[in-house]
Amino acid sequence: FIEGNQIIHMSRLVRKINPQYVLETGFGSGRTGATIIQSCRKKPILKFINCEQNYSLYHPVSDTYKKYFEAMCPYFKAYEKRSFELFRGDFLKEQFPDGIDWATLDGSPTYEGCLCELLSVCNHINKQGIIYIVSDRNKSQNFNVRDATDFFANMYSHKFTKTVDDVVGREIC
Repeated sequence: FIEGNQIIHMSRLVRKINPQYVLETGFGSGRTGATIIQSCRKKPILKFINCEQNYSLYHPVSDTYKKYFEAMCPYFKAYEKRSFELFRGDFLKEQFPDGIDWATLDGSPTYEGCLCELLSVCNHINKQGIIYIVSDRNKSQNFNVRDATDFFANMYSHKFTKTVDDVVGREIC
């Protein structure tokens, strides 16, 4: 669940790096996608891929905003699939031959699902790119996401220079 402080934090990071190649898992009502699109200022987004297993989850809001993004943003492409199905094979390599500048991961609340998303995107993230996990790491229902991100951070501390909590900025690696 993304809230006001996370939106501000995310917007500042987006304005800092101006991602052109964006991947997002999960959609909900499109808040994180809208934050990224509205926060890019210096360079245009060239590709934005969203993966969501059910775009009708928050009907009619989610359906309406997905259609709005597709109509207003020619670089936006939506896939109604689970991330672990979509990311199989060479999908990310084919869709992002120039790598990924920004990945927002909010597709799976399970340990396995979150870890799968992290492992799927980590080799496609460009230098200075960001993997942004949308979750409150301290709420009991999100322990799976917390544990998966902590495991990932420990395993890949050599590859990524800094991994921080999404709002607080507390280093976890």
